[in-house]
Amino acid sequence: INEALQYIINDHKIIRLSFITSFCHSAVIILLLVLNLNNLMVARFSRWVPMGEAIWFILNRFSQHNIVSILIIIIIVLGIGYFLIEPIWQASLIYYIKDKKNSISSALGKGTNEFFPMFEYGALSSSFSVTTYIILVIRIFMLNIVDSVFIQILFGIWGFCILVVAILRPYSKYSIIIEGSSVTDAIKRSWSLALTNLGTTIK
Repeated sequence: INEALQYIINDHKIIRLSFITSFCHSAVIILLLVLNLNNLMVARFSRWVPMGEAIWFILNRFSQHNIVSILIIIIIVLGIGYFLIEPIWQASLIYYIKDKKNSISSALGKGTNEFFPMFEYGALSSSFSVTTYIILVIRIFMLNIVDSVFIQILFGIWGFCILVVAILRPYSKYSIIIEGSSVTDAIKRSWSLALTNLGTTIK
């Protein structure tokens, strides 16, 4: 871990590439978590102001200054960044780490060619995302059915599955990019490598 940290600190290209390509994806995740936490607080403590109402108030207050148009542009940019740029970002980083002679533009170009398999992998992985899990747990609290034993068992099993998948899948993206494997073959390859090197994988 220390070697990886020093590797990143000493290579500014990785930092720039990560920031440029992951900004929108990270921003959308943060907004989703904040919005759902805000809804939970509103449901539990009525004194809180719903974020949607606050945003609508601001838009009505400043609509004459084209705030609505700016907000729509921001939403479109964040949406494109979340759904389209994130697969390219992951592929580009792997290409750059594989061969540090690559420039950022070259890595991005190669990463763009791997958009579809990385997008497919991301879509398959979304059900086992920690973010998805947290958001659904918040929804369960809002519905006030968290006391249900069935719900607790269901979410306990799901949480365990997410943990297992997180341990078994870390090599999938590298198999897709470096070995040119299909998504299903890459997942199988990752599971095999993870089980064979379980101690290292967990670390």
